[in-house]
Amino acid sequence: FAEPPYSVNMYPHGNGEVAENIVTIDDTNVVVTAMKKRADGGFIIRLFNNDEKTKTATVTAVGAKLDVKLKRYSFETLVCENGKLTLSDRADLY
Repeated sequence: FAEPPYSVNMYPHGNGEVAENIVTIDDTNVVVTAMKKRADGGFIIRLFNNDEKTKTATVTAVGAKLDVKLKRYSFETLVCENGKLTLSDRADLY
């Protein structure tokens, strides 16, 4: 990645408010393995299905929702821009 890594604190900060989730996934076997901010706006989300079965997970990012089908032990790449989530197979996003 072109940017140094940073962490996102999900615990309450000084005034006790919990930060809003950037990405949520309704299946615990599907995980976010990477997120990258795009130079032209939006961001890229990389998902992994850590299960021996094909899964369909609902991904929500910044209010946009998308049902994503992941084959067993496979990766998928999503692009979030202009309030929409889409699947991508473009290698030049990385």
